Amino acid sequence: MKTFAEFGIEIAAGATGDVKTPCPQCSPSRKKSTAPCLSVNVEKGTWNCWHCGWTGGLKTVAEKAEVRPKKTVKPAWDHSRLGLPQKVLEYFQGRGISPEALAANQVGYGPAWMPGPNAEVTCIQFPYVKAGVVVNVKYRDGNKNFRQAKDAEKVLFRFDSIEKRAGADRALIITEGEMDALSLVTLGYQAVTSVPDGAPSPGTKNYEKKFSFLESAEALLAKYGRVILAVDNDAPGQTLERELARRIGVEKCWRVTYPEGCKDINEVLVKHGPEAARLVIEETRPMPIAGLYTTSDIKGDVELLYAEGFRRGLSTGWQAVDEHYTVRTGEMTIITGIPGSGKSNWLDALAVNLFKLHGWSFCFCSPENWPVQRHAASVVEKIVGILDYIHDHCLLMRNLLLAANGEIGDAELRGLSHVFENIMADLECATGELDPA
Repeated sequence: MKTFAEFGIEIAAGATGDVKTPCPQCSPSRKKSTAPCLSVNVEKGTWNCWHCGWTGGLKTVAEKAEVRPKKTVKPAWDHSRLGLPQKVLEYFQGRGISPEALAANQVGYGPAWMPGPNAEVTCIQFPYVKAGVVVNVKYRDGNKNFRQAKDAEKVLFRFDSIEKRAGADRALIITEGEMDALSLVTLGYQAVTSVPDGAPSPGTKNYEKKFSFLESAEALLAKYGRVILAVDNDAPGQTLERELARRIGVEKCWRVTYPEGCKDINEVLVKHGPEAARLVIEETRPMPIAGLYTTSDIKGDVELLYAEGFRRGLSTGWQAVDEHYTVRTGEMTIITGIPGSGKSNWLDALAVNLFKLHGWSFCFCSPENWPVQRHAASVVEKIVGILDYIHDHCLLMRNLLLAANGEIGDAELRGLSHVFENIMADLECATGELDPA
């Protein structure tokens, strides 16, 4: 199945249900290029643009009609390879995997051609069994080179085992590799499987081949009540988790949390032991669904509320207003009133107070205060309190102009000069600029 990104459709990671987003077909050429005109149903994988009429889906009828079953080839499987040499058993023992888990899953050892060294080498061989038949084999040599049987059917690891244990009250654990799956089998978990191809790179655009194994597993996965995604804790693993959840249904998927410094469940088993690995599985959490929260998601906020009570917002700068209203981030404030009652002026004054008291920055959009110079002048007036400032700090010395024109005498002019000198002295004292000497 394709992804929304392949069609240029951008939706938030973890989004579910119906979401709206700009249309990649018509939005770039529209004046309202960011308008969310495309309705997308994430679960169904369909979309419809109410502006240009573009519709489609991740798996259209046309695509379904063109899909032809790929001819698969069953690999030759020699059961004589099931006897593992001591060095291989010791290797698995070092990874915390028991001989019983290896035998139960028919893990073999023998020669196979590998593309890395471009030669035939002895390999560990993981058979993929479906309906009692080995339909695929993954080969792994001592240098961590991998390959699968050519043209084999892509299915989940341990397909028959998990099919026997399916039930609405059961949880299926999906890992990223066979080693992780066998680690959990060693711990006693049986409803365990692994994806055949590992995790896709984060930049991969076409996941269709990577997830083709889900076509044969759709009915099987539907039988389980929960699916635990125990994938690797890295960027490819996060991509795998997200894509599996989207295809299986995020509402039935749960995620794991590994201890610090561990990438997968096998590493937890090796570094911290069986109990720590079991704890990872037992303490899984539901995959987050956009817009839904559990009490554990807000636990810290609730504890803070009990400890400190409701925290008030920031002061408006007016004590009388603060008794009824304070400003908090993340909130929207709507100011109403009859025309001409001063809504815009009050809001400008509030913005000035928040700037002066708390260092906030603002972007104004006030069509009624046009041109913008007019609005800027109004805001500046509120910042300096211009009328009060003029009253308290300025003298309109009209008499100086009269003196310049010779309309008043020298005595009156000397009196004005004396007043001016006193004012300047007061200002110097107030600002600390007067020489103490």
